[in-house]
Amino acid sequence: MQCPNKCNSKPYIHGRHGKQNTPRFKCSRCGRTFSKSKKTCATLNIPTETIYRILSCLTEGCGIRATARLNSVHPETVLKVLRIAGTKAALILDDKLRNVRASFVQIDEVWTFVKKKQRSITPEDHPDHGDQWAFLAITENKLIANYALGKRDPETASDFISSLRERVAGTFQLTADGWTVYVPLIEDVFGADIHFAQEVKDYGMIESGRERYSPSKLKGVKRTVVTGDPDPDMITTAHIERGNLTLRTRMRRFTRLASGFSKKKAYLACALALHIFAYDFLTVHSTIKQTPAQASGLAECVWTWADLFAD
Repeated sequence: MQCPNKCNSKPYIHGRHGKQNTPRFKCSRCGRTFSKSKKTCATLNIPTETIYRILSCLTEGCGIRATARLNSVHPETVLKVLRIAGTKAALILDDKLRNVRASFVQIDEVWTFVKKKQRSITPEDHPDHGDQWAFLAITENKLIANYALGKRDPETASDFISSLRERVAGTFQLTADGWTVYVPLIEDVFGADIHFAQEVKDYGMIESGRERYSPSKLKGVKRTVVTGDPDPDMITTAHIERGNLTLRTRMRRFTRLASGFSKKKAYLACALALHIFAYDFLTVHSTIKQTPAQASGLAECVWTWADLFAD
């Protein structure tokens, strides 16, 4: 037992409290009283097992209120867990997603919005309100090696591509969609040290009377080599698009035509980091029989929620 102030003294029992008759301790040097806490989040008065269940619900497609009902806690408690865990997840991702070895990388953007859609924005709204895009980069080992959150503009794209250059080591093949902003950015950041190509899918005109988000059949696919010598058989965005589906399935904030959208960008950022942490380090994928972090050499075993809070 050690004093929270890290005094070099041995605390002694100073009374008991609660139904469990839990002992309280007092530091003989600074006089601080405290209890031996086994809680993962010291600021939350709920058991560690409940925190882990909340995180599992949040990363399996449940919304804030549904998670609160399933775990018999207040929605504000769920948001506190999300904020604490999401912040820790972002720090771990920033630390672990370094020197990633990959032969093929695919990038794409996923749309969502904060508070209201872009067409409803007024001059009085906060700059974070409206459309937001999650930029994702996935490797052949299903690892989400890099991500960014922001507007779909050159500034966010530049930050995303620059960060990708820092995280993925060596020369690799990169495939993106037909967004023209990528071409000058990638050429400027990577130079000749990359094999870059774009894949553009033509769905034709959306038929009148069809359901929303339901385009017509695929008319054709155009693949264009931009720089380097990419493998024609690997010029595809199929894997990142499947990852986008997983994100929309497991993150309530990205579900279309539902009321689980984000009201604040800060919580959206925490939820996105938490999803990527669970996807990379906790989820064993059936095709590779291990987590993407294991397949990429970033982890030796399957992580648990306890590893998220490990010091």
